[in-house]
Amino acid sequence: MDVSTAYTPVGGKVSRPVPTGFYMLDRLLSSRIDCAYPSNRERYDEDVNIYLAGLLTALIYSERHEQMARLVVPYDGELLELARRERDPRMNFQRYRANADFLLAYLGVFDNPTDVRPAPVSYRHMSREAYIGRGAAYYRLAWSYCMQAFRRRSAVSDVMEKLSRGFERYVRILSAMRGEYLNILPRLSDGEFYHLQRSILDEDRRRLIPAARDAFLDALSRLRRERSAEARIGLEERARELGSLDPSFRFDPDKLPREWAAGAVAP
Repeated sequence: MDVSTAYTPVGGKVSRPVPTGFYMLDRLLSSRIDCAYPSNRERYDEDVNIYLAGLLTALIYSERHEQMARLVVPYDGELLELARRERDPRMNFQRYRANADFLLAYLGVFDNPTDVRPAPVSYRHMSREAYIGRGAAYYRLAWSYCMQAFRRRSAVSDVMEKLSRGFERYVRILSAMRGEYLNILPRLSDGEFYHLQRSILDEDRRRLIPAARDAFLDALSRLRRERSAEARIGLEERARELGSLDPSFRFDPDKLPREWAAGAVAP
């Protein structure tokens, strides 16, 4: 099994790699407990756990992800028009389920339903509450088309109905899973990223200052001994290097003692 699709539990009795779906399900159940939403609390929903674990696993595989993304559209009106023109309820079920899955995954796991690839989708002018309402409605329509397609209740239609009713709750569960178990951090703003870069560069500069200061003092001692043009050029270079690292450093070569000029005889 490829390492990208398996993981090895740490600290447990299992020492061999297990499928990624097992990891997703295990962490999903832990997240439910962390959020005080244990399975089957209000109604049986272990089937939803299996569905969500499969959805999360599908995000790892680019082909399965792209299949879902090809059905995602940015506007209610566009999706409604596609459903109106489509005679096959199975296709409409797939469309609404894909759009609902998209919103659930990217609201919960990535907290970013506005700028996702490969689907050119943009929901930039909607609130988070509007996203949640839209996702719940999409699952409800997916349930309706699923009932039309199969003309009876099924395991899939039951899951669609439960996701519609508890959409906001499942978003919260996936959000907890994102930070606690998937280690997906919030996206930094341009300003935050700039200050982070500055702090890293400042720390790197501070670490280089002692060595640059020693190099400057060595060059100063060399000029005092040799009193040559080469030593003076070397001192000025070391002074510029130290000044670029330490803004508080000041050096004026014109204020050096006259007897240190090139050609002077050292005492």
